[in-house]
Amino acid sequence: MRHSKTTLPERKAVPSKMDSAPVMSEEWLRLLLNETPTPVMVLDRDQRLIANSQGAARLFGARIRSRCNSTEEFRAFLLDPSMPLCTARLVGCTEAEGRAAAATINGLGSRCRITATMSGFLDESAYREGFQGAEDDFILLGLSTPRTQYVAEVAAEACPQAIVWGVGAGTIRILAGTMREAPGFWRRSGLQWLYRLLVEPKHLWRRYLLGNPLFVLRILKAWLYSRFRFNSGGAERRRRGG
Repeated sequence: MRHSKTTLPERKAVPSKMDSAPVMSEEWLRLLLNETPTPVMVLDRDQRLIANSQGAARLFGARIRSRCNSTEEFRAFLLDPSMPLCTARLVGCTEAEGRAAAATINGLGSRCRITATMSGFLDESAYREGFQGAEDDFILLGLSTPRTQYVAEVAAEACPQAIVWGVGAGTIRILAGTMREAPGFWRRSGLQWLYRLLVEPKHLWRRYLLGNPLFVLRILKAWLYSRFRFNSGGAERRRRGG
C-alpha cells in the first residue's frame, strides 16, 4: 500500500454536527456529465453539493456577495480558529505532492491535522485497503473528474464517520508548491480558468476550450427549460382561474 502516515497528539472529539458523514461534490458536474449515466448516478447519491459557477447561479436568480473558489474555501476552513480539533486523510495527485501538501497543512498550526496521504493514481482495491480502519474526521480528495466521485463512494462506504470532501487536485498542488495560484485579480474577476489555461495550455486546453462551452450550453438549456416551465405553469393557472 502506497501511503504515508504522520503521528498525532491526543485530540478532542469532533462535535456531532460532523457525524452525518456527507459526501461533498460540485453541482456543475451534473450538467457537464448529464449524458453519462454512471457519474450522474454517483452524484445523485451525494448528500452535499457545492455550486461552482457564479454566473450560472446568478442566471437562476441566486444572490452571491463575493466569489470564493475551492482553494480559498479550504484555506478558510484550515485557518478558522473556531473549528474543533480534527484529523484528515489527504488523497490525490502524486505521492510526493500529497506529502508536501500535508507538510504545509500541518505546518500552518491548523485545527485540522493530516494523518495520512495517498496517491491519486491507485486502483479501487488499493483505496478500499487504504481506507479500511481509518478513523479520520475528513477524507480530502483531489483527483480528476469523475474519478473523485468514484473514490468518494469508496471512502464514504469504508469510513462512514468521515466527511468526504472534494477539495480539488489544484488545491493539493498549490499547497504542495507544484502549481502557482492565480493572483487575486484573476480569482475575483472569475478568470482563474483563463489564468490556468495560459499557464498550463497543454494540460488544460481540452477542459476549458471544450468543456466550458459544453457547460455553458447545458446551463442555458436548463435555464430556458425552467423559464418555459414557469411560464407554462402561470398560463395554465390563469386559464383555470378564468
